[in-house]
Amino acid sequence: MVDDNTTPLVKRDRSGENFQKRWRTLQKTGFDIHEIYHADVYILLQRKGQNYVFKSTDKAWPPPPAELERSFPLPVQVTAADIRLKRQGISHQ
Repeated sequence: MVDDNTTPLVKRDRSGENFQKRWRTLQKTGFDIHEIYHADVYILLQRKGQNYVFKSTDKAWPPPPAELERSFPLPVQVTAADIRLKRQGISHQ
C-alpha cells in the first residue's frame, strides 16, 4: 500500500559536522606542510564567534602586520576574492 500523504524528508543541518571535518583536514595539511617543507604554519579560523587556531611552532606566530610589512621579500598574500577570481578563470595581478 502506498501512502499519498507523505511529508518530504527534511535533511538535518550537518554544517557543524562538515566544518569539524574540514578543520581536521586543515590541521593535518598544515602539519604535513610543516613536516615536509620545514615551514612555520599558522591557521586561524573564526566561525560563529569561536576561534580555531593551528600553530606548527611554539614561538610567537604569526608576526605582527608591522613586522610583515618590513620583511623582505614581501609576503605573498592571497584573499578569498583572489581564489574566487582564479576559479572563474579571471587573471588578477
